[in-house]
Amino acid sequence: MDIDRRLQDAVQSYWNARADNREKQVQSGKIDAGTRGEVTGGTQMGALEVLVADILCEAGLKRLDVRTRTALELPGYFRATKKWDLIVVSEGQLYDGDEFEANQDYPARRGSHIPPAGSGPARSCRRFPGEPK
Repeated sequence: MDIDRRLQDAVQSYWNARADNREKQVQSGKIDAGTRGEVTGGTQMGALEVLVADILCEAGLKRLDVRTRTALELPGYFRATKKWDLIVVSEGQLYDGDEFEANQDYPARRGSHIPPAGSGPARSCRRFPGEPK
């Protein structure tokens, strides 16, 4: 896998999706404030999600254990359930839960929902299935 090329493609896809989302809002006549309309279309991080899933599978995870489009709901801390962008569940054990967000527009506001290091679902991600303890 050519990760450098795939990452470049994912970044370009992100910017293309933002431009497409902005254009759709202009055409519909319903324009959000600032650049919000570029990121409310829900498609801008798709290529990066696929890239991360492919990297995880190339590292040895089963494709069925890496979920990116369906079955992404997990119990939440601030709400009953939270839909993640990518999760890794193997043999009933949660190993990873990721939410892909671009914070270049609001760096001061983003990240307030991220738990401190060593807490939450990421803590169980110290090893992959089959990896020695």
